[in-house]
Amino acid sequence: KAYLLGNLALDRRTNARQAWYLAFFEVVGVGWDFPERYARALRAVTAEDVAAAAARWLAAPTVVVLTPAR
Repeated sequence: KAYLLGNLALDRRTNARQAWYLAFFEVVGVGWDFPERYARALRAVTAEDVAAAAARWLAAPTVVVLTPAR
């Protein structure tokens, strides 16, 4: 969590970067306040949440074999 929150803060060090992010998130439709909402959601994640997600998504691997079309 600290790594992701730190990157979020460091990437918005300048006024120009902050302005770019505000405009970008507004244009893609998630709202100018997305970085703050993302940080709040990230802080709320617990070790149990991560373990549950890992158990759900990493338990049964799926193998896909791609071959050239004939």
